Amino acid sequence: MRVLLAFGSARDAVWAFREVLRLDPGMDPARQLLVVALKRRNPLYRAVSRLPAGLGSRRILALLPLIPPLIAAFVVIAVAHWTI
Repeated sequence: MRVLLAFGSARDAVWAFREVLRLDPGMDPARQLLVVALKRRNPLYRAVSRLPAGLGSRRILALLPLIPPLIAAFVVIAVAHWTI
């Protein structure tokens, strides 16, 4: 099953880990690897996970100043929506 996760498709790995958990619900490593396989089905997660560790964290830190204006814009849109 780890081979499916490493070299195969994430969909097949999810199916295999679910089958293992159906047969043995107490197998914690299979549960943890199921979460990893489910994450790898997400295209955004795959794109971010390929970034070098330092590069991804620097980009997120660079975007932090944009969050308050974005929240303010959402509040203005919500208030405008409620008043109309």
